[in-house]
Amino acid sequence: MSVVDLAYLIDDDDIYVFGMKRMIKANQLCDELLTFTNGADAIDFINERIASKSSLPKVILIDINMPVMDGWGFIDEFAKIPAEFTDGVTVYMISSSVQEEDRMKAESINLIKSYHVKPIDKEELISMFQVA
Repeated sequence: MSVVDLAYLIDDDDIYVFGMKRMIKANQLCDELLTFTNGADAIDFINERIASKSSLPKVILIDINMPVMDGWGFIDEFAKIPAEFTDGVTVYMISSSVQEEDRMKAESINLIKSYHVKPIDKEELISMFQVA
């Protein structure tokens, strides 16, 4: 049985996405995982789901550095969505950036539950999905 019904993985690294999908599936962490290669596509999809009164994911895993709209841009746009829609959504920033400024910025944003440096291990990933 999965921990959450729906999760989003927003990252433009195909190899990382492939590995994460396998780890999530192998550990049965969610029923459905949708992937996006940039924040703009994810925000557009979220807005479509809100318009169609569909549920949003319980977990969002997002990278910082992506084309079109990076992780920070996504967070800025996600923050504009009324809380009635985003309550119950847990956002984790997962990046290859080891810059202390990135970690501090992420920790200062209430929408981001925590900041993780790639690669993340199985136990770390499992704990992220135990929010339901």
